[in-house]
Amino acid sequence: MLKMKENTVSIIVPVYNREKVIVRCLQSLQAQTYRYLEIIVVDDGSQDQSAEICMTMAANDSRIKVIKQTNGGVSSARNRGIKEASGKYLMFLDSDDVYEADTVAAMMEYAAENRLCICGIRRIDQHGKSKDYVYDQTPVSYYDSDYYFEIDRRRLFYSVCNKLYIKEIIIKNGLFFDENIHYTEDFIFNLHYYQHIDRVILINKPYYHYIDCDQNSLSKDNQQNFLKGTLANNQTVIEYLNANPQIPEVLKARCYHSFLVNILCYLDRSNSFFKVDRKAASALISDAMKDMERWLPYANHKTRMEFLLLKHKLFLTDRIIRAIYFKWFA
Repeated sequence: MLKMKENTVSIIVPVYNREKVIVRCLQSLQAQTYRYLEIIVVDDGSQDQSAEICMTMAANDSRIKVIKQTNGGVSSARNRGIKEASGKYLMFLDSDDVYEADTVAAMMEYAAENRLCICGIRRIDQHGKSKDYVYDQTPVSYYDSDYYFEIDRRRLFYSVCNKLYIKEIIIKNGLFFDENIHYTEDFIFNLHYYQHIDRVILINKPYYHYIDCDQNSLSKDNQQNFLKGTLANNQTVIEYLNANPQIPEVLKARCYHSFLVNILCYLDRSNSFFKVDRKAASALISDAMKDMERWLPYANHKTRMEFLLLKHKLFLTDRIIRAIYFKWFA
């Protein structure tokens, strides 16, 4: 049995039907240069060979602990991992993705003086094309509690997979994932965690590799779930911002921008754009626009254009313009 050290990092990996990619994910954790690791794999009722593959790898590596449960979703699996974790620090990694070999070591270099460590992200698409997201070109950047949303400028805010958390803060404050939300659950978890810390460090290297495995288009049922998740996210963020008037308007603008991103994501991921539930999309957009309009002066030109197109339900026009933008300018 793995003996826990004071600075052990528990990495939680939820798995559901990922037999084709789980080995790659776990091998990236086995290759970590940081010595004191606990790798908690939570198999969420997989119906393929994912659990068996994980058990085989665990038999040859005492750091890997495999937990099986009936299917409850990624939030349920992560919560189970939190409860089972023995480490002082927690990280989360999705089974599609990987870490560079020195990811944990780089995070732990700053863990003692900071309540949250964040690294950059490398996004790799289905064709192997990659794009890096880091805050700036300095080795590290620091922010206090008034500027959590500043990190959204480089898309580093939302994911839980590019962060090192302190387990005590999560347990003491009951900061578990909302199992009733199936989209934007990372974002909401981070919002609640940020309320209990006073210092953030950004490590400006893309240690976390997000790999787009073409989880493809959303089914009709999942389209509705995505809309529900977006609405829940909307409401949670509004409540949080209203309760924290000290947050500068420009930072609130970046936070509210997430609503617009989610709407665009819904439109992009629907099975067929022309089969989008336009009535539901219109209701969502109308709801979001009421709050978005007040921060529009703080948004950039691209965001303002998207806002106006969506406000007037010009879905197809928006889609064409964004397709051109991402092809030639992104």
